[in-house]
Amino acid sequence: MRTPDITGRTSLRRLVQYAVGIGVMLLGVLLVSLMAERGMQDTAAAEARRSESLRLAYELRQTSDDLTRMARGYVATGEPKYLNWFEEILAIRAGSAPRPEQYDQIYWDFVTDTGVQPTPSGPPVSFATLAARAGFSPDELAVLATAQARSDALARIEEQAFAIVKAGGSPPGPAHDRATAMLYDANYLHAKAQIMESTGQVSQPRVLAGRRPARPSSIWRGGSLAFRSATERTAMASGVGVGLPGRVLVTGAPVWIPDVTRDSNFPRAAAASELGAGMAFPVLAGDEVVAVLEFFSSRPAEPDQGLLTLLVDVGTQLGHVVDRVRAAVCRSAR
Repeated sequence: MRTPDITGRTSLRRLVQYAVGIGVMLLGVLLVSLMAERGMQDTAAAEARRSESLRLAYELRQTSDDLTRMARGYVATGEPKYLNWFEEILAIRAGSAPRPEQYDQIYWDFVTDTGVQPTPSGPPVSFATLAARAGFSPDELAVLATAQARSDALARIEEQAFAIVKAGGSPPGPAHDRATAMLYDANYLHAKAQIMESTGQVSQPRVLAGRRPARPSSIWRGGSLAFRSATERTAMASGVGVGLPGRVLVTGAPVWIPDVTRDSNFPRAAAASELGAGMAFPVLAGDEVVAVLEFFSSRPAEPDQGLLTLLVDVGTQLGHVVDRVRAAVCRSAR
């Protein structure tokens, strides 16, 4: 009678476990790579929208300065060209005149120096329409609307000064002195400062309270349908330390929960009756947590420090994959 080869069975079992582990790890690498590429594309699109938003905020600030410059130029000299440029700036902003291409901060400096438009004009489009397309937040749109309203109101004061100049004849004279005083008095300067304050609020870099919300992937191995469904439904906003992945996102370190069904900070506990311990570790690209990988056992278990140390190293290696994917995306975008 042959004695059973227990050692052989054990080795085979370990081999199978290693093979499964390698398969899961390869899936993790693929998932992280795909997430990194998608994240880079999302980030690039967001940065493009933000760049356009800032450009428009600076434009509103600059054209307000240009209006002041044209108004003071007309009042000081009485030359019609300054009045014409003043009216053209307002018409471009309102969308009633063609919008010049590359309508940046030096456009009107070039025009006042040479009398020639440096770039051709495209179709009319109002500043409000451009702002709505640019990706401003509702709060920023409200601030910009206030800034534009203040700038338009200031233009009414400037037009009153123009009327005084037109009625008073050629400079110099009392009428021009009075019109000039209107464009330099305390009320005018205060109104001007309010415009700059509003555009400055939008021009400041955004300070985010936390990173983007964590989104569960569709890659699973094991686990009940109920738990998968609960994972897909559970909001895991980063930066607040909620749940297993939330804690990893906040700390950037692995987390081990001995029994997820008894943990007060595990929102999916009601659907985790078949689970015991839960463990998650971060994928780090530099100091940024770009992904969190979760693992669960069928029974409660105390933390295994050796395993946690190993997985920290795995997360770092996966982070290198993310760095390489990001570099490739950046090269392809050039």
